[in-house]
Amino acid sequence: MIRLLLFVLGVFVYGQTDTLQVIAVGDVMFANTGTGFLDRYGIDYPLKQVKSELQQADIRVCNLELPIADTGEAAQKTYTFRAPVRHAGVVLDGGFDVVHLGNNHVLDNGISAFYRTLDVLDSLKVGHIGGGRNLADARKPYIIEKKGLRIGFLGYSLVFPEDFWAKTNRPGTVFGHEDVIRQDMAALRDSVDLLFVVFHWGAEKMTVPKDYQKQIGHLCIDLGADGVFGHHPHVLQGMELYKGKLIAYSLGNFSFATWTNAVWDSAILRCYFSGKEFVKAEVVPLLINNFKVEFQLRILTGADARKSLSGLAALCDSVNTHLTIEGERGFIYPTQE
Repeated sequence: MIRLLLFVLGVFVYGQTDTLQVIAVGDVMFANTGTGFLDRYGIDYPLKQVKSELQQADIRVCNLELPIADTGEAAQKTYTFRAPVRHAGVVLDGGFDVVHLGNNHVLDNGISAFYRTLDVLDSLKVGHIGGGRNLADARKPYIIEKKGLRIGFLGYSLVFPEDFWAKTNRPGTVFGHEDVIRQDMAALRDSVDLLFVVFHWGAEKMTVPKDYQKQIGHLCIDLGADGVFGHHPHVLQGMELYKGKLIAYSLGNFSFATWTNAVWDSAILRCYFSGKEFVKAEVVPLLINNFKVEFQLRILTGADARKSLSGLAALCDSVNTHLTIEGERGFIYPTQE
């Protein structure tokens, strides 16, 4: 009853049309295996089954786990990705307003391919955070205005290789030193109505967040963040409600063009705000195993949806947060009963 009253009050005060929806998803990688699928079936193929969900939001953010360039020299590492420029439209097809570049693959094909990626995103008018032409550029926030609100995004990498980290006169990603986070948030907080911080962090295939993820996630909320979104583990981790704000430690893979049975499900996270107030988070469960979906992720339904949500609920319990399952969706409310 308390949850219902809070939601109704928010709608009454701000109006339903003024309820802001922010969607966050995890890793997007449409190179390598994805190249053949896109050439064969078209740019809209990978997200066709989830596009209507994405379109319902006012703002969409993802982690772009690759450079977009037609040429490049592959780094000396086990896995490298690069998508041709002709496939950059996947980002637009998803309606992504801002992409996070602070990850361990965006410089897979060297500096020239990274510069090309920045140019392509700018030409598409897609915002980007977490990486840039030098450290100062990489630390710049992205600010977007929707429904009378100014919404700011900051992005950081907490993963190797260290060679990818930007320096004063070197392009790359922003390593999330605590003092850097503090400085950037202090500079931005008073100039926006809502502030989200995005991290590439944690350990791959690990469903439990590391202690440092919790410490930094809590720090961001303490410093005034309205939400924290994470990725890198490729699998879902628990979502924590901390001081009435949501920390999604890992949103897992979203659209990721690799063949593996190590990853089966994921989620779309939709956060609702009435003005500056967090109303609720909605979780849409997804099937992403490419042996099953062939690079076209799908929304889970029925018993499969409830099974996936039950697994996520257990992960949320591990960080002292209750995920309510209502039908085929999960919800987290700021007032926990």
